[in-house]
Amino acid sequence: MKIFNPKFALWFLVIVGFGIVIALMGYVLINPSHHTAWNPYALYIVLIPLFVIGLISSVVHRNKWPQLVPALLLILASLAGLVLILVLDKTNHLLQYEEWVRRGMP
Repeated sequence: MKIFNPKFALWFLVIVGFGIVIALMGYVLINPSHHTAWNPYALYIVLIPLFVIGLISSVVHRNKWPQLVPALLLILASLAGLVLILVLDKTNHLLQYEEWVRRGMP
């Protein structure tokens, strides 16, 4: 009996990565004030390791297409999350409250 299935783990991480991106976009849509109590950059704690896991997995499985697909999707999901956070910060659409006040928002 196999206890740990790496293929299942990769697909689970892909779901987590895209789940973070979708949840973040949903939060931005329902938050008209453009500020929040939590620091959006805190999501980097999850997204950067997901990116590294995707890179390592893509190198390990570079010749095996069925195992390469979740690795590439994981890289895509984590990069989408990282870029989304940067764009939201630079366009002042989602800022921590203290940063929002420091930038002179009303």
